[in-house]
Amino acid sequence: MQIGDSVTPLRSATDRHIRLPIGRVRRKLTGRNIPFGHPLRRAAWFRRARHARYCNICGWSGLVFLGIEHSESNRCEQCGSIARDRFNFYVGFNREHVRLGAVVIETSPRLGLDYLRAMKRLYSFRTGDYDASAHVADMFLDLQDMSLQSDSVDLFMTAHVLEHVPDPRAAAKELARVLKPGGRAVVAIPLLNGRTRKPSEPEYHEDNTLVHWRFGWDLQELLESAGLTVEIMVTEPFEQVLKAGVWSGTVSGEYELPSILAEAPAVKSVMGRRTAEMLGLNPSYQFVAFVCKKAKRA
Repeated sequence: MQIGDSVTPLRSATDRHIRLPIGRVRRKLTGRNIPFGHPLRRAAWFRRARHARYCNICGWSGLVFLGIEHSESNRCEQCGSIARDRFNFYVGFNREHVRLGAVVIETSPRLGLDYLRAMKRLYSFRTGDYDASAHVADMFLDLQDMSLQSDSVDLFMTAHVLEHVPDPRAAAKELARVLKPGGRAVVAIPLLNGRTRKPSEPEYHEDNTLVHWRFGWDLQELLESAGLTVEIMVTEPFEQVLKAGVWSGTVSGEYELPSILAEAPAVKSVMGRRTAEMLGLNPSYQFVAFVCKKAKRA
């Protein structure tokens, strides 16, 4: 968005998906009975703002998020979500309807108790984590050997976890096993290279967990080898960058962007440019999700 641009109501087909289930989640989080409808219709000043920002998790709106433009920053002052939380939530819940009472599993939950309570009221929602010292979760969960029944999960959300798993092929087979026929898994990772490789030296993330893999686009092939159908979801701005094969801005040092651009496969835009700006999803190359579906039974 350039300085001087105005913010107008969203109109693209993908942008309309921002409506559900956020109304229900927001009412649980805030206690406010906000009418169903487009978020931008609720505040006239928001439509006129030059750089309006909106949290699709808790419903906060304002001029800026906190921090810098990075997937691990751009923090919502109300619920604490960072940019990748909002992207993953959009891919998992806004793009496709998730029925009330659906079985939803989320790994390594980042958001607070209000979020967890709200989700539990809407869905059969449980959280899991391998390292109890990093996150508070309902159960111990090893993606390579999950203590979940086969064909039991409608939606499996795992964000920035798979790179810490020694055997991602085993994790992919486990995802295929636990998903119900027709179920989905949203696998979000930091896509740091064009093709997957191991780190050249020991690498840890902020919660002091060892990084085993620097994933590339070929993660799609790995997930498909488990029998899943996989689509790669990005924002419209990054889709356009991949088509052009050129990035004109600065690049965060951990990303090997030339190889990412050179190796890019077919991707799908999950949201329009204005929605991405509104949710604070910049820079666009930091937001990639692999959406896996298990085939329905004939």
